[in-house]
Amino acid sequence: MPEISRTGQVLSYASLPGTVRGQEAARVRSPEGEQQPLALEQAAWDATAHGQAVAFYDRLLTANARVFLEDKQFDRRQALADWAPALAFREYRLSGETVVPVTGDLAHLTYQATVTGDQGDCRVHCSSLYVRRDGRWLLTLHQRRPLRAPGPDS
Repeated sequence: MPEISRTGQVLSYASLPGTVRGQEAARVRSPEGEQQPLALEQAAWDATAHGQAVAFYDRLLTANARVFLEDKQFDRRQALADWAPALAFREYRLSGETVVPVTGDLAHLTYQATVTGDQGDCRVHCSSLYVRRDGRWLLTLHQRRPLRAPGPDS
């Protein structure tokens, strides 16, 4: 069972059956050889770093995909027109990667990303939900929020 706080919040998914963490998650492929969600997520970051975000996300997003940022939300069309083209950075590093298989065709990813761009470094917490359709993993929901240093009220 996952570790649960007194308020009912899940603190750790590490003990859930099938949960894969860190670099092991990036190497996982299904028996059919398809790329697993974390490998696709990393490929999306790579594509973005090389100016190919729109083309990559066009193949990766489901028809009903949603992207949620701290102060904005996008449907698939808006994500391809407004969000993906605006993504720009020189370097990135992912850490704390966790993949939780919800069902055989649904997987939830969480991780932190440190991005280096023209405006300096930025740290974000990311959560992505992938669905397998016709033997292919596709991104149906992506959420990103800034990581802030703990304050006195944390």
